[in-house]
Amino acid sequence: MENMRFVQQLIAAIAADPSEGARQTLEKLVQQSSALKPWSTQLQHATYEQQLLRRKALFKHATVAEVCNTLANLQPANAADLHALALAHLGILAHDIRHSSTDNYDQYWDGNTPKIENPCRNALLSHLKTRLNPLGVTAEQEGTYADQKRADIKISFGALHIPIEIKRESRPDLWKAIREQLIGKYSRELSSDGYGIYSVFWFGEKNMPAAGDGGTKPKTAQALQERLAATVPLEFARKVSVLVIDCSRPTKNSEKKAAQPLRNLSGQLLNQ
Repeated sequence: MENMRFVQQLIAAIAADPSEGARQTLEKLVQQSSALKPWSTQLQHATYEQQLLRRKALFKHATVAEVCNTLANLQPANAADLHALALAHLGILAHDIRHSSTDNYDQYWDGNTPKIENPCRNALLSHLKTRLNPLGVTAEQEGTYADQKRADIKISFGALHIPIEIKRESRPDLWKAIREQLIGKYSRELSSDGYGIYSVFWFGEKNMPAAGDGGTKPKTAQALQERLAATVPLEFARKVSVLVIDCSRPTKNSEKKAAQPLRNLSGQLLNQ
C-alpha cells in the first residue's frame, strides 16, 4: 500500500508540472501499457490534466490589435478563431462543390470513378489557399505534429496551427480516425489548443465500411456528418468539428435536400 501511494504521488507530481519535459515523460509512460497496465487509467488521466495545466500556463491574452482584427473578421487572435475561420471557409467550399452551377464536384471524379484521397485533398487545398492567403493565413499539406505525425492539411497563422484530417467515406478507419488520429496525434499540440477538423469526402454509401457506431450505413452526406460528430468524445466536442463534403453526382431530389444544411453551416460560422 505504501508503494502504491508513493507511485500515485509521483504520477501526480509529474501531472502538476506544466513543462514540456513532464509532457514527454507522461507520454512515454502511457506508451508502456503492457508494463504499467495497473497504472494505465491514472496515467491517462494525469496526461489529460497536465495538458490542461500546460495550456493555462502558456496562455497569453490577445493584444488590442488582435482583438480588433478578430472583430473585423480579419485575422485570428487564438486557436479558437483560426478553427472557426478555417471551418467557415471549408463550409463555403463544400457548398460550392455540391451546388455550384459549374459542377465543381466533377474535379473530384476521374471519369465515372471517384478520385482517391490525395488528389481530392489537393483539389480542396488549392481552393482553400485561395480563400485564406489574403487573410495572411496559410494552408499546407501534410503538416508535421508531435512525434513526427502528419495531418493531411495544416492551417497556420503565426504560431497557431489547426490540423485537418481528411478521409474518403470508403476508408476502413473512417470511424476511428477522429479519436485515434485527429485527437490522439494532432490536435493535442499546444499550438492547436485541442482544436481540429475532420473532413470526409462523400461519394455514396456503397463502399463504406460497417458503421462504427453500431447502426446501419448512413445514406446521405448529412447523415454521416451527424453520426461522425456524435462519436467525438464529450470533452472534445467543443473543439473538434466534422464536415462531410458531398462530391457525389447529384440527382434533382438530393440536390434540393442537401443545399440548405451546408448553406446554414457556412453562414452561421462566418457570423460568429
